[in-house]
Amino acid sequence: IDILPEGPSMRVHIPGGSVLLNSQRDPAREADKLAGQAFAQQEGGEIRVFGFGLGFLVEALLRRVGPSGMLRVRIEDPLFFRLALETRDLAAVLADTRLTFDQVLDPASAFWLPALRRLTS
Repeated sequence: IDILPEGPSMRVHIPGGSVLLNSQRDPAREADKLAGQAFAQQEGGEIRVFGFGLGFLVEALLRRVGPSGMLRVRIEDPLFFRLALETRDLAAVLADTRLTFDQVLDPASAFWLPALRRLTS
């Protein structure tokens, strides 16, 4: 996994190559476009997302669910979540009461806690 400073973007190395998980040029704009294509403005709606990535899509979706909506995110890989916390200022996103996590991260893999504490202090 590489974090590329241009976006920032996340590149995951897989057998035979690598995959960019978001735009290298403007990941916030790309996430907003994707959110707009996938979801109309939903006052009071609920959206579920599998994976947090670097949080760009989560931010864009929070803008779409309205003040009474909910966004549920399932953390599939704590390493990716930790990278997001260390790479971006996500304090406002994590403080948003409309954001919930479906899966509680395993305390045994609490290596992400220092990054979370920095964001919330």
